Amino acid sequence: MFILKDVQQIIEDNYTDNIYSSVANYINDLTGEEFQDIFENVVDFGVCEGIGDMNVISYDAKEFDGQIEITGEIEVESEITGYVHWDGEDVELDSITAILTMTFSLYYNKGKYEDFEIIDIYL
Repeated sequence: MFILKDVQQIIEDNYTDNIYSSVANYINDLTGEEFQDIFENVVDFGVCEGIGDMNVISYDAKEFDGQIEITGEIEVESEITGYVHWDGEDVELDSITAILTMTFSLYYNKGKYEDFEIIDIYL
């Protein structure tokens, strides 16, 4: 059916923008306390500057009703810049690369990949 390399390529070729948007939204929604898991220093907020390598670490494919559902996990290298509020300004404090893990699903139906969805994101 599918091999890990195929799933990786399908995602990279078709859904990199979706993954970047999901990572950016995830970073934007983190609290200062949650940034303590990422940065050594106290950070008030962070910004996703980009994503790097993506690696599908597991997947499962199931056929039903004439289509194939592919679900799995992907690790995404994420470039994150942390900021603090200082004297009424946002000051860049640190930049790091963090690995975020995402669970995903997508469907293969009649030669097309569709309905890609990020189900969850975590550190």
